[in-house]
Amino acid sequence: KLGETLSDQEYEKLVVPAVVKLFACNERQVRVHLLRHLHEYASHIPPGVVEKNILPHVATGFTDANAVLRELTLKSLIHLAPKLSNAVMDTTVLKHLTKMQADSEPGIRTNTIYCIAKVCSTFGEANRRKILFRGFLKGLRDPFGPARLASLASLQACVSHFTADDIAKRILPSATPLAVDASEPVRNACIKMLGVMCKSLQKASAERAKALAESKENSAGPGKIKSIGGNGYGAASSSSSSSSAGGAANRYGGAVLSTMSSWASAGITAVATYAAKTSSSDTSSTTTTATKNSTARNATNAAASSSVHSTAVASNRGATKKVTNSGRGDAG
Repeated sequence: KLGETLSDQEYEKLVVPAVVKLFACNERQVRVHLLRHLHEYASHIPPGVVEKNILPHVATGFTDANAVLRELTLKSLIHLAPKLSNAVMDTTVLKHLTKMQADSEPGIRTNTIYCIAKVCSTFGEANRRKILFRGFLKGLRDPFGPARLASLASLQACVSHFTADDIAKRILPSATPLAVDASEPVRNACIKMLGVMCKSLQKASAERAKALAESKENSAGPGKIKSIGGNGYGAASSSSSSSSAGGAANRYGGAVLSTMSSWASAGITAVATYAAKTSSSDTSSTTTTATKNSTARNATNAAASSSVHSTAVASNRGATKKVTNSGRGDAG
């Protein structure tokens, strides 16, 4: 209380050394009292003193047998983390948080998840998403209902640290089963979190579409050929084009379109002529074939008639010969 009236320089000179000595004391009640009132004086302690002189003593409370001291040590990170470097947070502090999330006390596991969410910005950017995934997704599988609830609330609070791919491929598949959880508060929290995640995905989709449209516009920038007609075939799109140039381009475009129309008409005429010739050729071929077939049939009929005539003549000759021989017999 007396330190509140001191300036920062006076506080650092008169109070901070006494605080460091007290943290070095192994008396449990002294440590508990220091941690409970840490929020009153933590802002006056320089970052270097916190990292070198206070954190090593505070860290012993993570493995203390007393659950109250473990929980107070965990809560103290909320005030000490902003004064710690990213390297210390990613190594020393993260190691203790991982152990605390497997604590036998369900309340400590729940507060660990909330603590990770509150100090997430102090982790290194390269490892932040990995740390958050590990902590929150593990909490989603915790058998203690408030721990699952804490994980859902923390995911919702830290949504800005995740990418659209993280949300779609990792968070939603892990969190969606909690929408049918046995606990009603967990179900409600899950549905609320899913709504926030879906809004984030919609925003990311709109940003991607906008970026794609801008990239297409930039790729068709000044000096690029846009289309046939309008500004003319091969006309450059430039804001400095004069109206006369635009009129000339329009005329040229119209001429090109007219020429293309003439080519199309000529092509259609050629196709019709070819079709007519093909039809005439087919008709002539059909007539010739029919004539040949008729001639062949006539020849066949003539041959048949000649064969019948020859047979008849032969038959008549045979009959005549028989009659003559019979007459000669009668005469004898």
